[in-house]
Amino acid sequence: MTGQEAERRCLPAAVGIGRTFSDCASAPECPMSAQTLTIGRLTVPGPGGVNTWWVEPEAGVAVIDLQRDPRAAERAIEAVRALGKPVYALLLTHAHPDHIGGAEAFRRAFPRAPLCATRATDREIRLDPHGFQRLTREALGAAAPETYPPADRILGERERLVFWDLHLEARELGPGEAGSATVYWVKRSGALFCGDVVGNGVIPFLLEGRSGAWLAQLDRLEAEFPEAERLYPGHGDPGSPAVLIAGQRRYLERLRAEVERQITEGHWDGESLDASGRRAVAGAMAAEYPEAVPVAPIPDLAEQNADAVARELMSDNGTGASIGREAAPH
Repeated sequence: MTGQEAERRCLPAAVGIGRTFSDCASAPECPMSAQTLTIGRLTVPGPGGVNTWWVEPEAGVAVIDLQRDPRAAERAIEAVRALGKPVYALLLTHAHPDHIGGAEAFRRAFPRAPLCATRATDREIRLDPHGFQRLTREALGAAAPETYPPADRILGERERLVFWDLHLEARELGPGEAGSATVYWVKRSGALFCGDVVGNGVIPFLLEGRSGAWLAQLDRLEAEFPEAERLYPGHGDPGSPAVLIAGQRRYLERLRAEVERQITEGHWDGESLDASGRRAVAGAMAAEYPEAVPVAPIPDLAEQNADAVARELMSDNGTGASIGREAAPH
């Protein structure tokens, strides 16, 4: 979808005054009254499209994920400015460049809004352990961001955020699709912002080789957020948590099965899945998901995913001992 969209969700209003609580069990409940919450979105359509969400109660706005590059970020900034409300915070779900590329532009536009991330995500931004920031700069050229700034505010792994009339909880889920993942939960509206833990109608990014840990994250989403009514993904349209989580799980399990098939048929060369095996996996996934678009503008993303998952499955001392086992977090 081009441009922006918004939907209205019921959220009781708080009388909080910008406090945060790192221990949810000890955080007091503020008196509440009914109000309407608006959830807005900007995404750039096509391969590599990524969502920026904003949560708008009556008094202000919180923004979640900040686009791939400054040009796309400026479109989101324009939409947020048009609301005419103060921006409470800029919230990051993980450190992949497509979600943080507009961070500096947002910080300049809203200098009083802290850039917030968990310690694990902030570490990934600072260290760029896989070189994704460098690769993104090379791919975008002059359109690339000048910098990927670290967080101004470090969030706890389970922290309640209270911004006047908006209550959220930040919850760290650990490594999976990325080296860390944070979801943001607006309990009283049933809205769960899940970053890339769940996608909708996309070819996911698996180059970090943690499909098993990712499956475990999906189990956690179901177990820890049974009251969620609507899921807002990093890529693709929002929808029913049950439907979207099941769809993401099915994709990952199907991909793992196809990779395992190619390994058992002799397409593992000792270090990687050979070209024939990669093409076979990509073809099988494309046949089952013909309308899926890649989350990154990488022409052979599906084949690279196949190789990354093969390396993951063969990672137990090169023996392939993980093949045939149920997925478990690493």
